[in-house]
Amino acid sequence: MDAFTSLGACKMRQGVHRLRSGDGKGSKTTLWPGPKLIEFLDRHPVTFADLGRNPDEEVIVQKAPKERFGDKGKWLDYTDNDDTVRMRSEVRRINRWLEDADIEYVPMDDGPRHAKINDQERRLRRYFSNASFQEHGRLYGGFWQNLSKKDRGDCIYIDGEDVEFHAILTHRFHPILTHPYSSHSDSGCG
Repeated sequence: MDAFTSLGACKMRQGVHRLRSGDGKGSKTTLWPGPKLIEFLDRHPVTFADLGRNPDEEVIVQKAPKERFGDKGKWLDYTDNDDTVRMRSEVRRINRWLEDADIEYVPMDDGPRHAKINDQERRLRRYFSNASFQEHGRLYGGFWQNLSKKDRGDCIYIDGEDVEFHAILTHRFHPILTHPYSSHSDSGCG
C-alpha cells in the first residue's frame, strides 16, 4: 500500500490494534482514492461489472477445528486428491455460470439495507470444517445469502424477469441445486 500511496493512487489512515491503542478500542486501517486514481477514473469510468477476481483463486477451503466459541477456524493447507480436484472443478464451473448469468439486484424501496448489496458478489467457496472433507462442505459467498427471504424474492431478477429467487438458490446455496450445471448424474458436488 505504501507504493500506491506514494504514487498518489490512494490515501491511507493506518489502524491501531485495540491492545496498542491505549483506550482498548483500536481502529481499522482505512483507504480512499487519491488524486491520481480519481483523475484516472474521471478519464476511464469503472463500474462494478469491470471489477473481478482471479478465476484461479482457491475455492475449496478446509478449516481447522475451532479452538473456542466465536473462533472461525483457520484455513489449512492440504494435499489435493481426486475428490478435491473434482470439487474445485465443479465450484469453478458454478462460479463461471454465476459470473456470466444475468442476475440483478433491484431494490424495491430506498431502505438503507440495500446500500451494501453488490450483485456482482457471486464468487462461491466450499468450506469444510474440523480438518475434514467429510464435515460441512457448504457453499458461501453469494450476495443473496445474507438477504431476507422477502428481498431474495422481490429484488432479484434473472434474465430481466422478477424471480422467486429462493426457489432457485436457497440462502445457503445447497449443493444439490447445482445439478443442472454439473457433468455428473448425481448432485455434482460430492
